[in-house]
Amino acid sequence: MNRGRALTALFAAVLTLDASPPVSACVVSLRTPFWSAIDRAEWIVLARIEAIEKSAETEEGSGNGAADAVAAVSVLETWKGSRLRDARVDLSPRPFPGAPLSAGELVVMFLESGEASIRRTRGGDEPASIVSVSAPGTDTGSETEEESAAAPESRRQWEASRRGRLFPVWAPSSIFRLDEREVGSFRDLVSTAVSLQGSGGPSEANRREWLVSAASEPSARGIALKDLAAETETSGASAALAPSEAQRIARGFIRAPAADGLLPVLLRLLSGYEDAALDAAVVSVIEAGLAAPEVPRWIPEVIRQIVVRSGWRDWGAAIWERHRAAGTLTSLWPAVARDLGLPSTGPARVRLEGN
Repeated sequence: MNRGRALTALFAAVLTLDASPPVSACVVSLRTPFWSAIDRAEWIVLARIEAIEKSAETEEGSGNGAADAVAAVSVLETWKGSRLRDARVDLSPRPFPGAPLSAGELVVMFLESGEASIRRTRGGDEPASIVSVSAPGTDTGSETEEESAAAPESRRQWEASRRGRLFPVWAPSSIFRLDEREVGSFRDLVSTAVSLQGSGGPSEANRREWLVSAASEPSARGIALKDLAAETETSGASAALAPSEAQRIARGFIRAPAADGLLPVLLRLLSGYEDAALDAAVVSVIEAGLAAPEVPRWIPEVIRQIVVRSGWRDWGAAIWERHRAAGTLTSLWPAVARDLGLPSTGPARVRLEGN
């Protein structure tokens, strides 16, 4: 495709689409759940999964809010709390999206006792999403008289099912899969947060500084980016990244690009931050995605973001998705990149995720 024909193809696509606002991925998150998970955990451990077993309660079908599965783990290091060695962790609720845990995986677990969750539910501050509908502290709407009468017994059974067990704390970041090479940086992040939280209450500046550091590290980038996105979306300009913060996060990505569905989140956070090296790293991820047997679904949104960063009008991601679905995005992209003057160093050597 000759220079300029990329624009022609895109204009043709625009004329066949209804006008619509730009596509924007919605980030659903509580305020800094990563930081909160560290604060809330009684134990934080680096562990190896030895086995995943069905719980006896699941097999019996008790329906009392007990675990669906139990992870038998060998604890390698304890980063918070009293020393643990071997442990059995009840995986209820499911603590993270993605593939189920499997034997042999290296993970960091943020854990609490069942007794701790019981104390919170009695105080009424347990999130409803992590307990059964009959658990204490859960608002299920209007109750019938029969349901109201049965509640104390249901709650007693639920509390009995929690005692003497270990559970992931409630947060999207309860369990992290780690590569061996990521252990050191992740340990440092957790240790810093534990120290700050134990010093009489960290300032907002300290918490924000820690969160930017986490977003700059490949091991914790994903959840930290979600936290920062949630803050900027709910608080607006007051929570926007400072230039120095944007630079740190961008430099972390340049050192170790990631190829997953969080790349659009990173680009939105770095909107307005100009860095040719960042653009080159993003282009290398796009080219890796386009070279894959199946182009990941998040690639059109990444292309939309890089095109807007480079000065083109924002037509939304639908145009790019249409070319992805038609199989023409691979041939269209090189001409688009040339028209925009985007640097290219070839496809990044990354693992593509979130197709």
